[in-house]
Amino acid sequence: ARGSARWGAGRWWQELRARVISEVCTATPAHAAVLPTGAIVRGEEEALRRLDGLIATTQSLPLDNAWARGRLASLLDLRGKHDEALATLDVNAAEVPASASPPPKGAIAATRLLRELVSRHASYASERARR
Repeated sequence: ARGSARWGAGRWWQELRARVISEVCTATPAHAAVLPTGAIVRGEEEALRRLDGLIATTQSLPLDNAWARGRLASLLDLRGKHDEALATLDVNAAEVPASASPPPKGAIAATRLLRELVSRHASYASERARR
């Protein structure tokens, strides 16, 4: 995104989380109904279907920068695929193309926040599974 190098962590966070949630819940020509945000949390069928579509689209794109990996991780986390989300965020430096530019500081901070959130979600899911 143009000018994204100057974005602060707050703007990156909006892109990684708030925008993704908005894309799932907003009415579009393909999705006539507006969904409440809680539809994602409750795992309603329509919200999960929309998430699956966004995940598939995002996975078909190159994941060669922090924003792309963060977006996919955010979608996977919202879908409840916390381990996959963590794996997406924990890309080994050797897997990132040499041509990729280093991420802006705001992206690094937002990605760390997302990683912490996803890690907690994974822990909560594991705890629930043990009960």
